[in-house]
Amino acid sequence: MSVYAVFDCENVDTVLGREILNRKPLPWDRLEYRRVIEWLEKYFQNAARVVAVVREGDGPARSKRMKFANALHCLGIKVVFAENYASLNSLCAPTAPELVDTVVADLISKSGASVICYGGHDFYASFPLRQKREAGARVFGLGFPEFVSAEVIATVEQVFDLESDIGGFAHPLPRLRLF
Repeated sequence: MSVYAVFDCENVDTVLGREILNRKPLPWDRLEYRRVIEWLEKYFQNAARVVAVVREGDGPARSKRMKFANALHCLGIKVVFAENYASLNSLCAPTAPELVDTVVADLISKSGASVICYGGHDFYASFPLRQKREAGARVFGLGFPEFVSAEVIATVEQVFDLESDIGGFAHPLPRLRLF
């Protein structure tokens, strides 16, 4: 069994900031990808290949994104720069508004893993996830379930909560807890 996880890092960070924290996340607020890798490998009892899709950007944003990408790389995560990947694979223009979404969907569709996990919340991932499920792969979501699109929820076997199931954060997030 091979485990493949693709993260839309921008999407996870945006939901965390806009919807949960109501502010820009500080470094200690952010998802700890090391914890995600450890959880994936323990849960699926197999090595996990994790891919993080990030925008390369330009100017001051580029410097911050490169630091983030380097930190992910040091954890053993394969970093895919959306602009470069889209150009090399003739997917869309590097300035396309849904650039990261297109790259994540393409990476999912090209995966040959028997277990595929999508880290994000947007509906666009449901299409390649459904194709993979119909081809025999087990598919899962990794995110904040209350913000995961209905299409993804209907497609995956289960959505694992990045906070409560996976333990991906150093401290509790200010979320409404119903139970």
